[in-house]
Amino acid sequence: MTQQFFSKPHADIDYKAYIQSVITAIVRDELAKAVAKAFKDARMYSEYMDTDAASIYLSISTYQLEQWRSRARKEDRGPRFVKLDRLVRYPRAELDSFMLSRLQDHTV
Repeated sequence: MTQQFFSKPHADIDYKAYIQSVITAIVRDELAKAVAKAFKDARMYSEYMDTDAASIYLSISTYQLEQWRSRARKEDRGPRFVKLDRLVRYPRAELDSFMLSRLQDHTV
């Protein structure tokens, strides 16, 4: 049985090239994942975060951040942000400060 497994049923198939192409594809996919994660991590730990990164950083929805932002002038809600034309950025220090200002000793 072992001999059948290792025997070449088709002489025209280059198994070495096939294995190399499979390994290359796997390495390429894993490298692409690692690069994507590195970019995501860099975005998460940059000094100024967009709404998506800030929502991930705070573990809340982007919708919640947008709601806080739209009510920010009327009420004291949500973290402070920077507005550059249409771009919104959250300084990481402000996100940390916002979370620390909500520390509670109890639920009541």
